[in-house]
Amino acid sequence: MPSVGKSVVRFDAAEKAQGKTRYLDDQVFPGLLYGRVIRSPFPHAAIESISVDRAREVPGLHAILTSADLPRTRFGPYVKDTPLLAEGIVRYVGEPVALAAASSEEAAASAAALIDIRYRELPPILDPRKAGLEASALVHEDVTAYESVLPRKPEGNVCAAVRLEQGDVEDGFRKSYRVYEHEFETSAVSHCSLEPHVAVAQMDDRGILTIRASTQSLAKFQARVAEALNLPMHRVRIISPPLGGGFGAKLEPTAALYGAALALVTGGRPVKVANTMQDEIRFGRPRLKATIRIKTGVDRDGHLLARKADLIYDTGAYADEGPGATFAGSARAIGPYRVPNYLITGRCVYTNNYNAGAFRGYGVPQSAFASESQMDIIARDLGIDPLELRLRNAMGERDVPIGGRPLSGYSLRECLRAAAARADWNRVRDARRGDCPPRGSVPQNGSVPARGVGLACIQSITGMMNAEASVRLNEDGTVQVAVGTMEIGTGSETVLAQIAAETLGLPLDAVRMVTGDTEQVPYNYGMAASRTTFVVGNAVWKAASKVAGMVKAVAADLLKASPADLILREGRVTVDGMPEKSIPVAKVAKVASKVNLTPISAQDNYIVEGRAGYAAGACMAEVEVDPETGGIEVLRLVAAHDLGRAVNPLLAEGQIHGAVSQGLGYALTEQLIFCRGEVLNGELHDYRIPTAVDLPK
Repeated sequence: MPSVGKSVVRFDAAEKAQGKTRYLDDQVFPGLLYGRVIRSPFPHAAIESISVDRAREVPGLHAILTSADLPRTRFGPYVKDTPLLAEGIVRYVGEPVALAAASSEEAAASAAALIDIRYRELPPILDPRKAGLEASALVHEDVTAYESVLPRKPEGNVCAAVRLEQGDVEDGFRKSYRVYEHEFETSAVSHCSLEPHVAVAQMDDRGILTIRASTQSLAKFQARVAEALNLPMHRVRIISPPLGGGFGAKLEPTAALYGAALALVTGGRPVKVANTMQDEIRFGRPRLKATIRIKTGVDRDGHLLARKADLIYDTGAYADEGPGATFAGSARAIGPYRVPNYLITGRCVYTNNYNAGAFRGYGVPQSAFASESQMDIIARDLGIDPLELRLRNAMGERDVPIGGRPLSGYSLRECLRAAAARADWNRVRDARRGDCPPRGSVPQNGSVPARGVGLACIQSITGMMNAEASVRLNEDGTVQVAVGTMEIGTGSETVLAQIAAETLGLPLDAVRMVTGDTEQVPYNYGMAASRTTFVVGNAVWKAASKVAGMVKAVAADLLKASPADLILREGRVTVDGMPEKSIPVAKVAKVASKVNLTPISAQDNYIVEGRAGYAAGACMAEVEVDPETGGIEVLRLVAAHDLGRAVNPLLAEGQIHGAVSQGLGYALTEQLIFCRGEVLNGELHDYRIPTAVDLPK
């Protein structure tokens, strides 16, 4: 009964399709208090005074907190620069300054409105290019005082910097037939997860702070809350209910931090802090905007000889995940191409624009946009087919990506050719304006839409960070698999159960997944970086393989056979080639538990040996463009990915559909618009994400 490779319907599909899933915001907690975050209206200002006297008179108010009531700690994944509440200075519009908790949402809102905060505005630093200069004014007075896990300490407004070099880039330019130099900019975009950040925190009589939160990482939430509130980690428990999307936004806590801080002073009553969708768009941690300057030298046939790139990522007021995104984007600045000589410099800079963070792709979409755009410019100038230019330069077997190891089983060229064949590349490429009849009606201005096709490639990294898994065989032959994951919409529980079932020769419905609770599951970094199936899946496979070995060892005595001759299939242990010599796995489990007094269970971990692996992908889009208005309609899109063996092809395809829709939004409709650090289009009717009717075939 093979499970791996089958398109199994997700375990939670029916429940979610019928609207029965209870997300955290749907759940009821006795004695619940409602938390409210009071935020800065200015991008840069000194806090001159905070008066809470009038707010304390609101009926139903239970707590008000400012930075004076909290430990003077700073936290962050790379640079420990972030206070839980602003301490003397606010550095972006929306920075939390105070918290209030009351018995109703209305009372909490009333108290928040009555907290009197006096500010003295300071000049904001909004241009990331100027912020990176030595003479620029500073967002932080002394970044060298912050603890940092980075190899290079923050300096000025540069919180992280990377330099990647190979060969002699200037010699490569001298030997080039032509040299191209361009600057590209990308915008900040919002995650727009269907479920905003929400958390419910409660302190019990044992001094254990339990936080139920929409999170992509139990481990990061536990560590960050403990760090921010100066608590030992074993006193912080994180539980994750079903999640309504994350895309990187929920790797680091927001609502959980504020709910936790309030729960410390509310006498054991639970406190709920929930963002609205407007909060998510206006104050969430969007994808970092970037300015990327690329200089590339090529020979007469378009082979890349040298590339010099300078990347500036705007992380906003605090480092957050910005350094990691900067490193990842810089390392992919040569694209999935052979470049013998390169010099890549990346800077992650502080500004007063916003507080940015992780977003699907983690810094790579920014540099990929710049690299792929310039590849098209080079192809057009040299008169080379853009597909052919990429095929000539594509990395292949034994090529070495920046910071990686020699590629193995890497199939970018195959992805390009497969996408080109399905997209009918040659037909659409050769079409010229007027050659193709418009798909719809001719616009009133009389212009005929031009039709064309574009393509781009990506090199994705996977296999990062560690994961552990625990597998226990129950006495009735069923299995319990514990992993530090949570269901964020990817179907991970289904996929991991498929791996366990296949390894143990059991039906899929014999496997139960235990997830989402730091007190019940082993360590896992988080649901991010396309790592869950690969890394957590390997941990499950290793632990399940140990269990399979234990089952065979017990069954060997019962069947009078060698463990090496036994196979697990269809819930039974059978001597290979002798189907009559067989016993149920359940009987083996009972003997192990009741007779041998050694219940069968195992735990194991997985981390990639050496460095992470790489996957390849190519995408082609056929579009119509109105030359008069610039209006764009995507008619058809082909995405080809080499992702190894798909454990569940249906779910893998679903992930690609989701990524494609987000990519289209990033390219065509989505952009956070700022004025003096404030988001102007902070509503979904102003911030345009693609809907089902906008998506092409």
